[in-house]
Order: sequence, then structure tokens, then C-alpha cells
Amino acid sequence: MAPAFNSRFPNAGPAYHPIAVAVVLRDNRVLAGVRAEGGTLAGMWEFPGGKVRLDETWEAAAARETLEETGLSVRIGELLDVTRWEYPHAAVELRFFSAEPLDDAPPRPPFRWIERRDLDVDRFPPANRALILRLRTDSVTPP
Repeated sequence: MAPAFNSRFPNAGPAYHPIAVAVVLRDNRVLAGVRAEGGTLAGMWEFPGGKVRLDETWEAAAARETLEETGLSVRIGELLDVTRWEYPHAAVELRFFSAEPLDDAPPRPPFRWIERRDLDVDRFPPANRALILRLRTDSVTPP
């Protein structure tokens, strides 16, 4: 990891990753997809998101990653949760933002709309657990 990256995140170790996540909501459903086989956390469900670049904000990263992964443009709303988690492969700081799609286009596979009540904490990475429980209680609203 480049020194400039770690200087932006002074408590970061060599395997630290800042991850911006968009929790895209529409009609009491949330956008999620299954992680590809052979990759990190393969087979687990995920929300769109990814690493924050040096030249962007957390919110911009969430919007960019959502467009890249799903083909959907979104409006990013409020910060819903911040979670720090250590997996065997890396330490992550996840910042989850509410989001809503800007149009009615369908998402690209593997992403699809899932009823909030059908979200299963055991199908998502452990770092998502608290947010999944909040989403199931409908306490999170679109921006």
C-alpha cells in the first residue's frame, strides 16, 4: 500500500482498506449481489461498494463503485454505520451510506433487489451484521 494512502489514514496498517458501501433502497427492497467464486469472501452476499481512492470522498467512492458494479447511478444520502473489522486477509473500515437509484434501470447481475425482510445475516460477511439487523427492522430510509 502506498505511503500516501496510509498518510490519509494515519492508523492504517499495511493491509488496511477503507471501503465505501452504498445501501441502495427502493420500495422496501435493498440492492445486493453474491460475491464471485474464487475471490475474497466468495459466495457471500454484498452491497455495492469498494475501496476509497486517494482523490475521492467516501460518498463519491460509494457512488462510483455502485455504478461500476451494478450499472446504476445513485444519489448518496446519510452515513448509516461505520464498522471496523479484521478479516484474515485484511483490516477494513466500512462506511455504509443510504442511497437511492436515479432511474428505474435494472441492476447488472449478480446484483438484484431483495426484500428487506429476506436479508439473512449469515449470508453476508460478519462486518455487515449490525446493518442487516437494522435494515430488517425498516429503520433505514432512502435519502
